[in-house]
Amino acid sequence: MDTVTVGLTAESHVNIQRLKDEGVFADMLDAYRFAVGLAIKRGLLAPEGIKTSTIFNVGSLDRDGTIKDIVSTLFVEAESRPYAFTERLAEAGIKELMQLYNSGQLRFADLFSNE
Repeated sequence: MDTVTVGLTAESHVNIQRLKDEGVFADMLDAYRFAVGLAIKRGLLAPEGIKTSTIFNVGSLDRDGTIKDIVSTLFVEAESRPYAFTERLAEAGIKELMQLYNSGQLRFADLFSNE
């Protein structure tokens, strides 16, 4: 059975809050969703077994099931537990976002270009 909540490591939770507080994202849900997409685009995935703490209910994160459907479709290994897998994507995506942000290289238009 899949999880009904998703979370982040303590470090990533601090980082996602910082991105919101500094106006990079309007709210933490948007930052979490964006991080998932970035991780998918860049082929990033946090390791299994990371210790996370709950921050969102999946009903708030993925109201219409789009994230679940995308993750289940793109990653065969996530089919039975797409939200647990989404957590790993978000963790990796937030780490990448923070590296870009801290280096002054965070340019949204460039992140999803075909280059």
